[in-house]
Amino acid sequence: MSATHPLTRLRREEGGFLLVELLTTIAVFGIFIGSVSLIFSGALRSSSQSSDQAIAQSEARAAIDALGAELRQGYSDSTFPSGQIWLKTMTGTTLTFYTPDRSSPFHLREVSYQLSSGKLQRAFVTSTNAGAGPWVVGGTSLQTATLGAWSTQVGSVTNSTLFTYYDSSGVVTATAANVARVVVTLAVGPTGGQGKSTTYVVSAGPRT
Repeated sequence: MSATHPLTRLRREEGGFLLVELLTTIAVFGIFIGSVSLIFSGALRSSSQSSDQAIAQSEARAAIDALGAELRQGYSDSTFPSGQIWLKTMTGTTLTFYTPDRSSPFHLREVSYQLSSGKLQRAFVTSTNAGAGPWVVGGTSLQTATLGAWSTQVGSVTNSTLFTYYDSSGVVTATAANVARVVVTLAVGPTGGQGKSTTYVVSAGPRT
């Protein structure tokens, strides 16, 4: 019986993967990579949603605090046109009132907030004179002057009614002359539209 040649035995021992083994390995590796990719993309989405929600909450908190501070400085003046008080217009989605700036002597501002397409927006016009009325913007009465451009304070507002008005007895009123305080309710979702809504409430009115 003839002996097996050493090179033939070596070639048999060094045989590579079979095709079916190679395909199986590739398939398993593909499944593993796909699973890792899904986990990674899910983590990215979750992180993005958390970031969006934090941004929306920060904007909403700053905006509602600033609005409350302005309302507490609501200003009426004997030089206003007959019947005009600190509150000019009032609906569930629009609020316009008078409040001084921080200058000394102060200028008077007409400030307006509105809900438009899911955004809380603010516009204002400031008197050119200071210290005392009659309040004017150039040669025009402040009460009839044109507001400046609207600026978005908060996006992704999810509630449809922002402003509710109460008299001194705590009863809801639709009469501007009777309004003692305004309750502002602002519900916002994250800017990406995913995640839960957060609600902020402030109750404020002129101190005097």
